[in-house]
Amino acid sequence: MRKTVLVVAILLLITPLFASKFALSIGTYDALKSEEGLDAQLGAFYGIGPRWELEGSLITKITPKPFTTMGAKLGVNYSLLGPVYKNEKEVSTYATMYVGAGVMGNFVGSYDVGPYIQITPLSVGGEEFRLRERTLTGGLYYNVIKNSLTFYWSLFSLDFFIK
Repeated sequence: MRKTVLVVAILLLITPLFASKFALSIGTYDALKSEEGLDAQLGAFYGIGPRWELEGSLITKITPKPFTTMGAKLGVNYSLLGPVYKNEKEVSTYATMYVGAGVMGNFVGSYDVGPYIQITPLSVGGEEFRLRERTLTGGLYYNVIKNSLTFYWSLFSLDFFIK
């Protein structure tokens, strides 16, 4: 487990050297569950088009027992109100909304996996501004193993673009 986290951390540190549309992210994460405490997500984004981006995140428990749960999420997001990443034809938008979909799962504590869909109703900033804040992201996660549907949310996330 620790080797997996170490490999992911090294990849996240090396990738910005080769990417111009790359952002590191940190934010809150929570789902309606019986466990108490605070979860956080650490991730990365990579722009694959003016409105499209890939997202990869690690989700872990921060309090009261750090790293007792560990999950991951991999997906794609689409900007609804305009382009986020620079191109010759369009000017980047400062504020936008995102919809996204992908796969999420836990691999420490319990083994769960399944698809998710999410919406971020407000996001300000972007690649051109080197910082982006995403607010009130909410989504639905279908746990294939337990055959259950869960609502999850993130109060805010900060994305730091690296050029």
